[in-house]
Amino acid sequence: PSYVESSNKSALYGMTNLETLIFEEGTLVIPEGAAKYNSAVKTVVIPEGADTIGNYAFEGCTNLSKIVKTEGSSKMDMSGIVTIGANAFASTKLTSVALPDTETIGAYAFGNNSLLENVTLSDTLKTIGGSAFSGTKVNKLTIPSSVKTMNIKPSYVESSNKSALYGMTNLKTLIFADGTVTVPAGAAKYNDIINTAVIPASVAELGNFAFTGCSRLKTVVFPSVAPNADAVVSTIREMTGNDKITVIKDDAEFNKYFKDEPADPGRQDPDSSDPGKQDPNPADPGEQDPEPAENIYNLGEETYGFENYLDTDSVGHCFGMAATSQGYYLDSIEALEMPDGLGSLYELKSEYDNESIKEEICRYQKIQGRYVNDAVIAGGHFINDFDRTGTMKEWNSVLEEVRDKKYDGSGRLMVGIWSEKDGGHMVSFLYYKEVRGEARIYVYDSNYPDTETYLYAADGKIRQAPYTGFGTPIDCIQLIDVQKYFEAVKEGYDETRCVYAESGTLDNVTTDSKEAVNSYPMAGSVNGVSYTLYELPDDAAKVMLDPVDDGSFATFIYCGEEHAFGYVDGSTAGTFETVGTVAEKENVEFKISGSCGDKVGYVFNTASGELVISGEGAMTDYEEGKSPFRNDKSVRSVVIGEGVTSVGKYAFEGCEALDNDNVEYPQDAKIGEAAFVRTGVVIAGDVSGDGQVLADDARLALRNSAKLEELDENQFRAADVDGNGKVLADDARQILRYSAKLQNAFDKAK
Repeated sequence: PSYVESSNKSALYGMTNLETLIFEEGTLVIPEGAAKYNSAVKTVVIPEGADTIGNYAFEGCTNLSKIVKTEGSSKMDMSGIVTIGANAFASTKLTSVALPDTETIGAYAFGNNSLLENVTLSDTLKTIGGSAFSGTKVNKLTIPSSVKTMNIKPSYVESSNKSALYGMTNLKTLIFADGTVTVPAGAAKYNDIINTAVIPASVAELGNFAFTGCSRLKTVVFPSVAPNADAVVSTIREMTGNDKITVIKDDAEFNKYFKDEPADPGRQDPDSSDPGKQDPNPADPGEQDPEPAENIYNLGEETYGFENYLDTDSVGHCFGMAATSQGYYLDSIEALEMPDGLGSLYELKSEYDNESIKEEICRYQKIQGRYVNDAVIAGGHFINDFDRTGTMKEWNSVLEEVRDKKYDGSGRLMVGIWSEKDGGHMVSFLYYKEVRGEARIYVYDSNYPDTETYLYAADGKIRQAPYTGFGTPIDCIQLIDVQKYFEAVKEGYDETRCVYAESGTLDNVTTDSKEAVNSYPMAGSVNGVSYTLYELPDDAAKVMLDPVDDGSFATFIYCGEEHAFGYVDGSTAGTFETVGTVAEKENVEFKISGSCGDKVGYVFNTASGELVISGEGAMTDYEEGKSPFRNDKSVRSVVIGEGVTSVGKYAFEGCEALDNDNVEYPQDAKIGEAAFVRTGVVIAGDVSGDGQVLADDARLALRNSAKLEELDENQFRAADVDGNGKVLADDARQILRYSAKLQNAFDKAK
């Protein structure tokens, strides 16, 4: 509208009943931001002849699951599309994408598509933008030989060192198609998830930084004849810093990556056989063992439960490994990369509540699996005084539950084993089998990942083979339903309220309740980062967070939302007021307060998302990544009071919800460098986007007015200081005068 300076809402924003969007015949280009943030759209009809999807065209269309050529068609069809702009399909509901004619994929084009599992690229493709498939479920990707560029930065950021594959937190296998001569520069840079790279004999060299930062790359596969293999591997080892990378030169192994595979090869028929897994007793001519899901075997050491909670001086990681591995397999939980700045960690996401899962695995470190007994479907329950007379009765009830083999290879069950001598242990159930009349329960034991092991009964006692140490004999056995466990977690968690903060950032957590705050430190950490869970009393209405006195930046999570309460100096403490429980979290409202300058403070209301900054003088100038508000998506508006003389450097870095419609600050306030970087806020006169209005901005505006230089959308909006929709010489004149402090505000066009 003419009465606002800018807006990031699309023309279709707010059309809450618009399920099908049709672009008529003759459309060649889908406009930039066409349906941005319309969460109602489910299907888009893009006709034959349309070859370009504009930047942000369908970003935030969170229910968009289908692109078709004609109305009423059910066939997903993205043929004919040559160019896909930056963020074009970010945060949609696409599950599978095939791009037979695409030449360019923009930065973050399919980012944050948490359901996207399959991506098929063709040999027309030349360029893949940075983080193009970040946040998807894609676990294997083939890069066509035609691709030359894989780290192009988005036009709307000043710089980017992110590769096309950065942020693909499920990408385990990266394949380069036959005919590839040079692996593009920065191809997999900083993707620390990839563990296998498949490289054809045609590859002669690697571009700069192609595998830099690929810390988990363990295996490189070549065909049997690959003349440059040694040189390529040597370079990869140098880039990754791993001189123990395994090299496989084998045609059969290489070719298997290029065969058509089922959509989900991890889910095998429980009755299918595994010829590689021989009967543990060769004398038994019976049936071959069913193949357990690959996820159960291999995800243990990759899961959040292991990496973040394993502590060799503590106990409990067995449960974290079993529960998370099987949770992934059963689609109860999935891995997502945590926000930038919190380290290389992974959080769990479930159909129930993200924090409830993290809480229980964290708490398990101290109290051995709360809610486990609620999920027991056979066997005994954990008790302090073991009744050994009931052990065989428990064993028989477990056998009765699994003897029909309906759970074989399903990933549905865990087995808890307890002994008075050694305490408790948790393993994953694989399958039931009888060997020469002996009933056996084969399990995956995270303590012995490379050894086949099973439970059996002899002489009235339960034992685990082939071991004679831990749990000999086993005094109690229980069969646990994984899905029921997560249900029990939810039910129990609904009645609690918790703060989840980075360990070492808080000296104390207190409330206005007479009841104590219970704390549960996480036993392990990754990259030096761990968390502590604080369980709040039910009647607590005000919670005080007292930060450590060392200038630490502290964050906390409440009701599944992450918040910051200050880049603290020890003289302030964060306080929030809260109402309701997690079960009623839509009614939860609390305020966070803290300091952001010598005489400047803030109050953040979580219900409205409004951040109010008031006081006298300058805000703190922050280093990159140090602002208390950085990357906080819950900040939806900012009001800065008249007494504040400057907006600090990097103050609102990465607050994606902010734009010119929801940010207010004094007209004469100085805007610090990069104060609004990676937001939607455009500062009038700041054509270069560096957070300042300088003579160079006037130069850029003048060159554009003379048609000597092109500006992107945000640059154009910044240069058009008089708001007439054009960049003219007079805009450049005003910018120059403003930079020289000859005028305090920009004159608007009549």
